Amino acid sequence: MNKEKHEKKIYNDILVDCKDEYDQNMSWYYYVQDEMDFPFEAEIELKKRKGEKVLKKVNVINLSEDDTNFERGFELKVAIELDDYIIEVPLRDLVEIEATERTIETIETWKYWIKK
Repeated sequence: MNKEKHEKKIYNDILVDCKDEYDQNMSWYYYVQDEMDFPFEAEIELKKRKGEKVLKKVNVINLSEDDTNFERGFELKVAIELDDYIIEVPLRDLVEIEATERTIETIETWKYWIKK
């Protein structure tokens, strides 16, 4: 998606009725919850003990339910399966996403928003 499409989606679909930062964060959470199709695969960057970084393929299973604190410093997180563990990571950390077009566009729009 290009900048114009991101802006249109953000201001016409997501933040249209928001009055403050709390409303914006809440709107983002519910928009992403409605638009993403789980589960899907992606990669995350992990740091090894010796400092080297590797990409690890993970299964993204859902949006974090702990993200309901919509105050300042809000971060969208997803639950992933990493080996035998389920952990939460910021949505912005996902790369090489293998998901529906709708899910990929939603993540791209979120990443565009947080870079602003």
